[in-house]
Formats: sequence, structure tokens, C-alpha cells
Amino acid sequence: MNCRINFHSYSLTLLSWIVKRDAGVYIGINLTTGKDRSRTPDLCVVIQAQWAKVKADKTRAVVLRDVPLLVVEIVSPSSKKIDYQTKEQEYKTVGIPEYWIVDFQQSKTTIMILKEGEYEQREFFGSERIVSLTFPALILTPQQILTV
Repeated sequence: MNCRINFHSYSLTLLSWIVKRDAGVYIGINLTTGKDRSRTPDLCVVIQAQWAKVKADKTRAVVLRDVPLLVVEIVSPSSKKIDYQTKEQEYKTVGIPEYWIVDFQQSKTTIMILKEGEYEQREFFGSERIVSLTFPALILTPQQILTV
């Protein structure tokens, strides 16, 4: 089954993957309260089976308990530290393999790839082609993302 993704002005057709907004990602238990915690990235990419599992459970909020393939955060002035530091730690802890940080103020897209429990970071600018290990056939540049 094909899905059509609109990432601002850029479109990409993927097989068996779904891009979602407003879906939480489970990040663990709050040690103080003992309650489950989640983050809601600006976008996340999951396989169809993961999404079907979440949608089948009508008793819970939309929170992915299985690790998504990719999360994307769009930096705002008030969320800069959270997007670059706090969320990086949380996403690394739960094992999200790829994490993108889109920063309009700095005109860049940072790709974080999880390797041996740590994120390796690479920044992309302008018309430089973004290199994604999760989506190696992706042809996308920061310029395309940033020209909304």
C-alpha cells in the first residue's frame, strides 16, 4: 500500500510507512510520579503495523509504545534547548534510530543517527542532499524543507 507524504512543499511516496502528526512517543516512566511519559514530535514515521496497533487500542491516547523509524522536531525559539538536548536524551534512551531537527533560524537540518547507543550528528545546509540511513533513497535538501 502506498502513502503520500507532504513535508511542507515536498512530497514523497513511501511503501508501508505512515507519517503522523500529533502522535505521542513513549519515552519511559517518570521516576518521581511512576507515571508513563511521552513526547509528541512534530512528525513521526512508523510502519503501518505499528499504527494499526495504536489505533486498535481505543482505551488509550495515541501514544506509540513501539519505537518509530524516525521523529522530526521543528525548532522554535522557546523549544531550542528541549529539541537539541532534552529530546535527544529521551529519544536516545528509548532507541529511536533516526531523529531530525529542523532549525529555521539557523537554516539547517540536523540528522541524528543512533549508533551503539549514541547519536552521531550531521548538519545539512542549503541544497546539500540530506543523507538518511533509514531512508537511503530519499532525495531531499534543507532548502526544500525550509522553503515553506
